[in-house]
Amino acid sequence: MEHGRTPRNRSRGHACVRGHGVGEPAVARGTAAAVALAGTSRASRLPPAVARGQSIERLVDSAVAPRPAVLVQEAGMIARWKRMASALVPAPLRTLVRAAVGWRWFEGSYTNWADAQAASGCYDGDAIVTRVAAATQLVRAGVAAYERDGVCFTPHVPEAGLLAALRTVAAASGSRLRVLDFGGALGTTYWRHRNELKDLCELGWDIVEQARWVARGPALAGGTPLRFFPSVAAATGPYDVLLASTTIQYLPAPAAAIEEWMDAGFPWLLFNNLPLHAGAPDRIAVQRVPPSIYLANYPVWFFNRERFLARFDGRYDLVTEFVAEAVWPVGWRSYPSTGLLLRRKEAP
Repeated sequence: MEHGRTPRNRSRGHACVRGHGVGEPAVARGTAAAVALAGTSRASRLPPAVARGQSIERLVDSAVAPRPAVLVQEAGMIARWKRMASALVPAPLRTLVRAAVGWRWFEGSYTNWADAQAASGCYDGDAIVTRVAAATQLVRAGVAAYERDGVCFTPHVPEAGLLAALRTVAAASGSRLRVLDFGGALGTTYWRHRNELKDLCELGWDIVEQARWVARGPALAGGTPLRFFPSVAAATGPYDVLLASTTIQYLPAPAAAIEEWMDAGFPWLLFNNLPLHAGAPDRIAVQRVPPSIYLANYPVWFFNRERFLARFDGRYDLVTEFVAEAVWPVGWRSYPSTGLLLRRKEAP
């Protein structure tokens, strides 16, 4: 779930049962505004935990019409109505209402990935990539501002914490940013932030994805720095940063992936939309995607923050921890998500 966003690069299965709390949400480091945001539900949900935006069918109809001005006007009206409703209804009450009558995104607590995978059901990868490709075409055409998992959004709103982390890397590299985007779909993060990064002296953006995404990507990448690879090992670098945005929690063995990335020696590691919590151990649940987005169920990790960060001890320093965009509605709680920017330690 960009998820979160839905997982892209995985050799993993895909589940569902009633969820419960996973521990206390992590306390983010950073500005006062960021810390305040962590305690609210103002951060927008990511697909498949998305509760706003317009369906791809409607956007495609509008594009065929074509009526982009009307589309943007309608999207703006919907956003204003939602802001008015949010101002009138207290956040705790909104959370209770969503938990009582809303879609149950995460269910169950499994002792291992195999059990969660067995409890998962459908995952139509071809249908998902087709949907995301259609949404990406609308973004390229200027009909939509950006997409997440085939759901299009207007107006344009970059992810502030993620963008700041990317610019930190670029500043340390002399206004150069060469990204290896692990599980980056058809360039979701690139398309959303390309305007904010166009002032850089050099911008490279390679994506590691499953075969169906790698096959579809080049047709949409013309005139951009986007390139697509089937694995981290196959990517041709060099890179300044490996970005994993809403992906590491969908891998069956996230610790092994992190170890591989550290061994590869990436100067920076950037994680976005991590479901971190304090106190409770790691937990595996099953995520259900509403059929209005697409048909899919799959396992997902909720990480213990201290244990997650301990994996980098002695090898990478935590430079920035920021409040990320996703909200993870688990049972009667909505947990904010975290971004982490880590820099490789210099050899003694």
